[in-house]
Amino acid sequence: MSASGEGQPNRLLEAVAAERGEIEEVLDRLESESEEIDVAERRRLVDQLLDRVAAHAAARREVLYPRVSRDLPDGDSVVDLAIIGLDQIGRTRKELAGLSGTEPTFTPLVAKLSNEVWEHLEEEQSDLLPPLMDAIGTEEANELGDRLARARAGAATA
Repeated sequence: MSASGEGQPNRLLEAVAAERGEIEEVLDRLESESEEIDVAERRRLVDQLLDRVAAHAAARREVLYPRVSRDLPDGDSVVDLAIIGLDQIGRTRKELAGLSGTEPTFTPLVAKLSNEVWEHLEEEQSDLLPPLMDAIGTEEANELGDRLARARAGAATA
């Protein structure tokens, strides 16, 4: 068994899964109902997605990424790649900022945003969390999960 305690629940994975579930819920609604919802609802869903991703990014930068940089041999590179993904999402956010939802560019930008967010979540799940869990073990992951959940809750209410 690895240091990550495979098969044993831990609060880091639980916090990440809960947050990911919230983001995926909005993504799924945007993707499955994009033709069936009105412009105002689509715009509201995009804003909701962007708010959740902003809270996600703030918690990552405050809590998770410093730990990845410190505890993984190639941690700085892993963090750099994650930040590149978050920065791209931020650029797309700026492109969407002034749009009402009726513009011809709105729907393609929403699709672009959706792809960027899915890609970021997948990379975190496959490239960042497994080596971090192996490096720090379950006890420290539990503490990190608690800190990540608090940071995200604080960012979501800010």
